Amino acid sequence: MRAQTPVLVLALLAAAACGPQVRSAAYLPPPEPRAQGDAAEMRIYEHTRPECAFQEIGRVTGRATLPTHSSDEIVNAMRRRARKMGGDAIIAFGERQQDAGSVAVPMSEHTVLTTDIGSSSYYVGTVIRFTGPACTSTAPGEA
Repeated sequence: MRAQTPVLVLALLAAAACGPQVRSAAYLPPPEPRAQGDAAEMRIYEHTRPECAFQEIGRVTGRATLPTHSSDEIVNAMRRRARKMGGDAIIAFGERQQDAGSVAVPMSEHTVLTTDIGSSSYYVGTVIRFTGPACTSTAPGEA
């Protein structure tokens, strides 16, 4: 049993390190950092836009790397990345589908077997930074 314990611990650590995949691209040089609030409180605008003036600073996408990742885990990982980018909120947030395509296998001169590989969903949004001091406080999102 003792020999299995290190293997089990390594397996658990590896699984814990496999968080959602988050990618980002900045449109501008990173802004001066603000006092970092809790990323979970970052506002997310799905169908609306903030009334306050803002500047778009980048794009963020997120997807599950394991079937056990929930949409909340992915969204929270995106919030953390947006906060690291200097963002105050995420706008134009939404879920998209990515078609993985299909494979065609010739079976004979006149027959081709085609199968879909499948599709996966991912989340996307634009990271913004408020330019007016009245809007820099964070509030729970509407995601």
